[in-house]
Amino acid sequence: MRSALTSFVLTFLMLNCLTLAALAVPAGSRADAVKVCRADLARRLNVSETEILVDRVTPRVFADASLGLPRPGSLYVECETPGFLVLLKARRDTYLYATAAGKFAYGGSLASRQDSVAYVVPVEHDPNLNGNLVSVSLAGTNPCVLMRGVTDFYPQTSGGILATRRTSRSGFDLLYLPPHAVDHPVTLAGAFSFQDAVASPDGKHWAALVRPMIGLVWVLREGTLSGPVHASDLFSSGVALPTSEQPRHLYWTASGLVVEMGVHHYYERLGNTWHTLGQYMPPYTLSAMLNRSESLDVSQEGTAVRVSRRWFTGEDRFLATIPEFTMRHSQVAPNHRHVLICGESKGVERAVTVDILTGEVLDTLDRPYRDAQIVSRPPAKSR
Repeated sequence: MRSALTSFVLTFLMLNCLTLAALAVPAGSRADAVKVCRADLARRLNVSETEILVDRVTPRVFADASLGLPRPGSLYVECETPGFLVLLKARRDTYLYATAAGKFAYGGSLASRQDSVAYVVPVEHDPNLNGNLVSVSLAGTNPCVLMRGVTDFYPQTSGGILATRRTSRSGFDLLYLPPHAVDHPVTLAGAFSFQDAVASPDGKHWAALVRPMIGLVWVLREGTLSGPVHASDLFSSGVALPTSEQPRHLYWTASGLVVEMGVHHYYERLGNTWHTLGQYMPPYTLSAMLNRSESLDVSQEGTAVRVSRRWFTGEDRFLATIPEFTMRHSQVAPNHRHVLICGESKGVERAVTVDILTGEVLDTLDRPYRDAQIVSRPPAKSR
């Protein structure tokens, strides 16, 4: 019975592929493609269709039924599919669509495709509880496995990614994936545990909060990102931290390293000495300040999340509401164009991205994930 059913399904898919591959582009289909895409974009941006201009319509044969914009966890018929790439202009932005056989896929604005969202997908039965680090576009398309066997990761503004990999019950490796690289990370160090890791602004050095062995105190370790890593450097000693409090975060500023010890106790290292910082605003706090006059407000209001721009005078410019959503955390992109909001909706893990300029809401993730963050690298290319 199962064999017969499988054969029927395969035959159906094959006939469907042949039909699509042989489909000649009918007269008027270009206009139809533009019409359906304009209607969808008008709904997304809450504007009139008359405000949406056609930038370009290009015939394209897609490699499969995803139309070059696959979503993670979805299966697509693998057959050549003739259609169009459609670029529309609205509100000084350009938006990407792909269409074929009366269907369309949305890729978001071209501005949104300058960054992507990375997250850890758990791997079943992995003995060290590692997962795969996967990226998608902010619109939730074009998944790509960046690294395999990852516990935690720390995106850098350069596009590079520092990550940890559990190697045993009592050890981790610190890894580095250069900007634009995929897989094959460099191993930088090994330790009993890592708390946080950063790269220098010039992209040449790294620093991490490290507990070298069980029973030892936390220390600061540093190294270079370029050149081979010698085995003797993997477990080298580190620099003592300013207090015995639990270290939490590490930041690399233009003047040097800043460490957060305990709750909001900040220390800057100048030479070989730590100095207390009475006033310090970490990057995640500064990121919510869009400019000298405005800040971004993302707040839980009952069963919904509300996003707005707030002027220093107290005036509020509403951007978007995400209904039936419980927020865990949010992150503003380094360029202040988008904010990623992670949480849960109707019992399902979900992440959405809101365009801070237009208020557009992008469905980024709707499946189990760990630690989703915006990364400064474009998503995988369409096929």
